[in-house]
Amino acid sequence: MNMESLITNGFFPKKKYSIGLDIGTSFIKSAQLKQEEGAFYLTKVKIIDLEKDKEPARILKELFSASEAKNSKIVTLLDSPYSMIKRAVVPMMPDNELKEAVSLEAKNYFPFSIEDSLVDFEVTGDILENGVKKKEILVGVCPHRTIEEHLGFLDGLGIRPRMVVSSALAMFNLLKFKKFKENLSVAAIDIGKSLSDLIIIRDGKFMFNRKVPVAGDDFTRALTSALSTASGKIELSYSEAQRIKNEYGIPEKINSELVENKISNAQLHSLLMAPLEKLANEIGRSFDFYREETGGAKVDKLILFGGSASLKGLDKFLAKELAIEVEVYNSWEGIQVSKEPSEDHEISSIAIAVGCGINKADGINFLPFGIREDVKRLMERAALKAGLSAAITILVLTFMGLRLSAANLDKKINAVKSELFFLNTRFGEAKERNLINDALSREPYWEDVFKEIGNCIPNEIYLTQMNAQGGILTLKGVITSTKDQPDAFSGFIRKLEAGIFRNIKFSATARSAGQKEFEVQMQLE
Repeated sequence: MNMESLITNGFFPKKKYSIGLDIGTSFIKSAQLKQEEGAFYLTKVKIIDLEKDKEPARILKELFSASEAKNSKIVTLLDSPYSMIKRAVVPMMPDNELKEAVSLEAKNYFPFSIEDSLVDFEVTGDILENGVKKKEILVGVCPHRTIEEHLGFLDGLGIRPRMVVSSALAMFNLLKFKKFKENLSVAAIDIGKSLSDLIIIRDGKFMFNRKVPVAGDDFTRALTSALSTASGKIELSYSEAQRIKNEYGIPEKINSELVENKISNAQLHSLLMAPLEKLANEIGRSFDFYREETGGAKVDKLILFGGSASLKGLDKFLAKELAIEVEVYNSWEGIQVSKEPSEDHEISSIAIAVGCGINKADGINFLPFGIREDVKRLMERAALKAGLSAAITILVLTFMGLRLSAANLDKKINAVKSELFFLNTRFGEAKERNLINDALSREPYWEDVFKEIGNCIPNEIYLTQMNAQGGILTLKGVITSTKDQPDAFSGFIRKLEAGIFRNIKFSATARSAGQKEFEVQMQLE
């Protein structure tokens, strides 16, 4: 049997596996896909609830130790308030000159400073502008610091991604499969827990991207406001507010009927109105920006993604406020599902992980360029090693005059490859397992820590980094206090001191107009 027949009969499989990984503050969502002959098949979905699953690191490690996962392209999701995708049109030029031109001009594409950000781009095609042929490109930026923190977290789990993308790109990947009418402008928004990302596409092209400063956590926190009832003053805890929000959503009937003997439908509706109206206004502003950029184009449809997209009544509310068609993303158009991956979670909540998994290899990638080269060399060495092993095996079998069927030969070669892989990795895995077990044995009860910090953080503050070392927990973040809320940071510190933390030390420095960076160090009781 020659090399050509081995390739034809499956020694080098045509199947390509990829894993999209969406790491959020409440859930970690993983979607495994198989690409075969140009089609995508969703084969496995795993959702880790960070409030219920006590050992997320162990669960992820087991997930990524499966044979398909070891050979999969891992694409992770990374979003920050200062990551964005921008469409641009540039003159025709060679690729090497285009890269230099984008590096110089990227600062003019975005409404914020990108001095300390990674800039990457992809060419999406050629267009005619006033009779002149030009290149259409997408340019993406993401802060270096955010990327480093993300990769540091993944490294601690033993995960080495091939690509790092934003939710804007994940939504765009999914919407490419949907069929829309010609010249229809369609918006999509990923409403996460702490951040929302909005894009607009037209005729299959990426046109617009903007971060929306309203997210699912704003709805929950709104329900924790103090209320006066017939039985006295009540105030829902964060967990109670989260449960009532998920269970009841926006009440259809506004009356005095009590919800779980806590608050009335009217009060629930009233508390949710402030963040809901703010969300609608911000989406409307995004549509106005898009209309200005395109010379009058209007948005015809809005598609909701993310865990908060399933908030009951949200689609109807936005449809009424924005006067457009609104739908929740709820079907895998263009993607084959091997078996129903999840009955407990809405499709809209796991779609972003799937969108990461179908990202094309030459698209925008927030993985630092140096690491990309390291990953590329590692893959080349692995491919070369596998090729040499296969060639030696074939020569030996041929010399001995064995006449095996294609199926039996595949089995023998796969067995050799498995044994070789086992010998190469057994010591590394043992060492890694000991390190993880040692680290986990010294960890505090993180569920209480995260809950306590989450309950203390006001809307005017967001965290950028959390680090625990030597019994000291360090928080870093940004204060965006307004004139109406000048004491957000001091209130944050008071809540921390009243909780499970002690020996709190803090500092705050000016960052830019209306913003300050801070650092807080504290010990756990």
